[in-house]
Formats: sequence, C-alpha cells, structure tokens
Amino acid sequence: MKTQRILSAVITCIWIFVSCSHSQSEQLENIKCIENYSIEVTGDHMQIYGGDCRSISAFVEERNCMLAYNHMLHRIDIIDLDNKKPFKYIPLKKEGPDGVNGISGLALFNNTVILQANNVFCQINMDGQVLSRCTIEQLLKPFPGFSTMVPDAQMYLNLYNSLSFDEVNGTIAFVIYSHQKEDGEYPKKAIMLSCIDWKIKDVIDIHYPQNLKEEEKLGMLGRVNVLPHGDSLIYNFPASSDIYIYNRKRQSVETYSAEVSYTQPLYSYPDEGNDLTTGYYFPIRYDSRKKIFWRIQQRPVDGNGIWGKPFSIAQLSSDFKVVNEYVLPAEKHVAPVPLFTDKAIFFPYVGGEFFTENNMVFYGLEYL
Repeated sequence: MKTQRILSAVITCIWIFVSCSHSQSEQLENIKCIENYSIEVTGDHMQIYGGDCRSISAFVEERNCMLAYNHMLHRIDIIDLDNKKPFKYIPLKKEGPDGVNGISGLALFNNTVILQANNVFCQINMDGQVLSRCTIEQLLKPFPGFSTMVPDAQMYLNLYNSLSFDEVNGTIAFVIYSHQKEDGEYPKKAIMLSCIDWKIKDVIDIHYPQNLKEEEKLGMLGRVNVLPHGDSLIYNFPASSDIYIYNRKRQSVETYSAEVSYTQPLYSYPDEGNDLTTGYYFPIRYDSRKKIFWRIQQRPVDGNGIWGKPFSIAQLSSDFKVVNEYVLPAEKHVAPVPLFTDKAIFFPYVGGEFFTENNMVFYGLEYL
C-alpha cells in the first residue's frame, strides 16, 4: 500500500512537471513594443503595400523577408527585414504563357511562389515563369450551384484576407458558397487543394454552430475564414470569437471559445442607420517559425473602414486558449497584417518621425 502511495506521488509529480513544462513552452518570450522600425527604399517601392492581402512574411535564402506585390511595376518585391533593405524582386508578365494578372494573394512554397490571381491559382519560379496553373472554374465543375461569391458579403468585405495556405504541406484552402438557402443558411464547403498537382485533397462541409442558427445571426456570419494546417482545417467566423477545428482523419469538429478581453465574443447587429459599425475577428494566422497561432480582432469601428483603428493580437495555445493579448494603438495607423520573423512581429503603418517617401515604417512586437 505504501509502495502504491509513493508510486502515485511520483506519477503526480511527473504529471505536474510535464504540465508546467508544456504550459511554459506555449508562453512566448517577453514581448515589447517597438516603433519606427524603418526600411529605406526607393521610389520603385510602395511604402504601404505591406498593408493589404498581397504581402506575406517568408524565409528567403536564410533571411527574414517580406514578399509584397508591387502593382505599379507588376512584380513581387522581396524586402530583407533583418538588414532593412530591398533584397530582390520577381518580375511578372501580363501576357503570353507566363502572363498573370489581378494578383490577390501570394505564398512561398519550396522556393516557388504560389499566386492567387483573377480566378486562377498558379505556381511561378523565382524568375517569374509560370510552372503550373489551375482555374477556379475547373475546380468548381463538381459543385453545381456553388461559387466563391460570399452571400451577405456587404457585412464583412475583408480587404485583408491573405491566401489561405499551409506552407509546410503546400495546401490551399478556400470556401465556396451556395446562394440557395437550406434550413435558414447558405450551405458552404471548404476545398483543400494541393498546389503540387492542383488536385483536390478534401472537401469539407462547414456548418454553423447550433446556437447561432437563428436567421438574424446568420447574416453576421456569412463569411468563413479558413486555414489548412496538417490534417486539420481551422475556421472561424468574422463575428464570433469561437474557433472550429475539423479533423480530417476523424471527420469531426471541435469548438474552442477563444474569448479575449479586448472585445465581445459575439458581435450583434448595429443600430439602424449604422450598418458599417460592426467589429471583426480576422482569420487565424500561423507563425511557422515559432509554431504559434495568432488572431487579430477589432472592436466595432466608425463606418470609415478598419485602417488605422486600434486592434488586439492574441497568441493562441495548441488547444486554442488565449495565452497573451496585445493591444496596438489607433494613433499609429497600423494595418492589421502581421509579418512574422524569428525576432519580432511587424505591422506596416503610416506615421512616425521616420515615415517619408523613401522609408517604409513598421510597428512591432519584439521578442526579448
């Protein structure tokens, strides 16, 4: 009996140690705010193009970089964030077999660039040559009555959606919508697509949670944000703090209520006449360097868009609990577009003493 008690105590101590170690491993190093992190650029570069969906962070030739689409010169600029200078660029063509236009998202995979452009996904090399492509029209043939157009899009037209991409496995995810309601909602599916051979890896039905199936709430949840991650599809709705994880192997969904202190867990309809004052929960983002999930959220805004408004960024644990939360101030005119490096999280912004036509300026959270 005594031996059993000792063994039980030892097991308990080991469990507590492992639990504490796991908890500590999910806490980032201390973070401090840094302002006026600036990069000197030429007139060929756009000082604020980091503030839209066509910019990402990536590790290029062992450098922390920002890749951004330069629509004035129709090329992809690569900015070295470590050495604070432009690194190189990828030229794009508008016509011919390598022609690509209407860039709306990009990602980096195995030293190639994945582009989302004018209802096309394509893969290009670092010289701008198109290696392969696939049209949305081809992908939607098995789904009559569905399109990528979002019902009730006027509620949540998000200018900051990035290409939903798993950079480890080379998987794209996007949502298609039926415009015919069934049981009070618009049916929707997430398509997981391999950018290696442009074959559909999985098609997942996305359902509203039961407690949100009242018609007046469905309108707020018209859009779905998705993120492919290994064998899972992570999705969230712009009006709700809840996060849903679909496990493709088990074909089951788990729900996590990732509430933050900055704003309310579920937005309600605004008063009549103020139909643009609603807030927003942005898509889940994954920092592959630190292996950490992040999510940005804003409070209801004033009807003049979300640029330059305060927001918070929350660090999420592996079980999607809020571990840390940081509020970025409104007066900085920060864009809610995180760029991850192994040293900091950067956000492009307009303002500060170093912002000029020859400087690109960032606000950041630096790891200590």
